[in-house]
Amino acid sequence: MSDKSIDPSTEASGSPNQGDAFPAHPPWIAGVRYPSGTEIWCADRGGEAAWTPDRRLAAGYPSETSAEMAARQLTEGNAVPFWTRDGD
Repeated sequence: MSDKSIDPSTEASGSPNQGDAFPAHPPWIAGVRYPSGTEIWCADRGGEAAWTPDRRLAAGYPSETSAEMAARQLTEGNAVPFWTRDGD
């Protein structure tokens, strides 16, 4: 048996919205840009990938790689996928 006591305030809670490992709002967003200049953003609708014209409704992704995959997955036609840090 260990003589160390567990301090609950230092234990990970398992919540993705707490602690340094999981920022409150994931830092990456993704979208597509059409030749006309219109930008459409990747969103989350009931757990499924969707599009929104409103950047404020864009889904946050925890890494650049996951944002890139989302943008490429939903790209169609002559749209160009892109991803950026939220707030850039």
